This record gives sequence, C-alpha cells and structure tokens, in this order.
Amino acid sequence: VPEVPAAIVSLAGYYPEIPGHDHDIDRLVDRIRNVPKVWPLHCERDKLCRMDLPHVSKLYQRLREKMGVDVQLVDHGIARGSQSNYHSSHNYVMTYPDRFFQMLLTASRPKPPPANYLRHKVLEILAPPIPVSA
Repeated sequence: VPEVPAAIVSLAGYYPEIPGHDHDIDRLVDRIRNVPKVWPLHCERDKLCRMDLPHVSKLYQRLREKMGVDVQLVDHGIARGSQSNYHSSHNYVMTYPDRFFQMLLTASRPKPPPANYLRHKVLEILAPPIPVSA
C-alpha cells in the first residue's frame, strides 16, 4: 500500500500495538517511510485519544524520530466537536478546506507512477502460480 498514496493524514491518531497481528508501530512507520507527505493532525486537549497515552504518544514519537514528522496541533476551538471532547480534529478539513487540499495537492510521488504500479501489481496477481518443486 505505501507505494500508491502520495499523502497520509492522521486525524487524532491512535495506534495500539498488537504484537503478532501486524499492528506494530515501528513496522507501520517503516512501511510509510517513502510516502511523501505524512501529516498528523491532533488537538492537544483531545479527551479520547490523549496525546500522553502510549497508543498515541509512541506513534507520534516514532514519526518524529524516524521521519522527522511532527504533529500539527489543531486549535481546540476547531477540534472541540459536538461532544466537547476535542476529538474532532477532522473539523480542520471543514474549517480550512483550501489550506487542507492545497497541502495535500503539493504531495506527489515521482515514481513509480500509480497507474503503472497498479498495472504491474494486477499482472503480478493474475500471473499463473510458480510450481513448487518437491
């Protein structure tokens, strides 16, 4: 998957580690290392996914250490939401759609072009299986 998107936006990120079930923070960060734009948005007042919780802080720490990516803090007035739990970082998109999409549109992937990559993957999937010698 990380060979296709040019950008990943995390809204109030929460990523619990579940060993043995492909839910490992270091593996995630390694997989998205080549994505041109990784943009975490989070409100520091978030009551559901508090930034000091390990399932949140460890992800952001690894993004900073391994990729130099910092969290963009969403103003609490925007992220407050109808439940007043400050978990609505997605409201940034509605409040500043021009800024949001301008930032996303600056992300591009020089190669492989997505169409060629997908064509290659489809051909790979459709290729007959290689017999295993006994």
